Amino acid sequence: MKVFKFSQESAKKAAEAEMRSRLPLILTSGFAGFILALRQPEMQRMNTAVLAIIAFSLFGVLAFSIWLGLKRRAKALLKHVYKVDETSIESISASAQSVKMDLDKIESAEVGKKGLTLKSNSQKMLIPKHLDGFEELSNMISATQAQAKN
Repeated sequence: MKVFKFSQESAKKAAEAEMRSRLPLILTSGFAGFILALRQPEMQRMNTAVLAIIAFSLFGVLAFSIWLGLKRRAKALLKHVYKVDETSIESISASAQSVKMDLDKIESAEVGKKGLTLKSNSQKMLIPKHLDGFEELSNMISATQAQAKN
């Protein structure tokens, strides 16, 4: 049995990659909400200094929330483990139910920009590209897929 997990550095990189994909949505939503709030008559009568304080406060809360989210996600990824044996691959997470997939039942294994996506008849599993030993794991699954086709 072979075990694959995240190192401190790779967990941090994976968390940052996830956040980068969500950041445009977060910023756009925040900006749109602030613009809508400014259109209210009560907000239009406010002093510009007060509005600046509110804007910077919101930005500070947003930055702190993003930083805290990155730290929590990296910590969660450190507990995430992938176990591979001769017949199956298992994804074990502290925050979600573990998923076990038989290697001979994998219908497709596709490498994308986020990592390796495994699909069987009833399950789907994503193996992040930042996982330590990702190339080795990907090669093991590819070899198993090649053997299954023969």
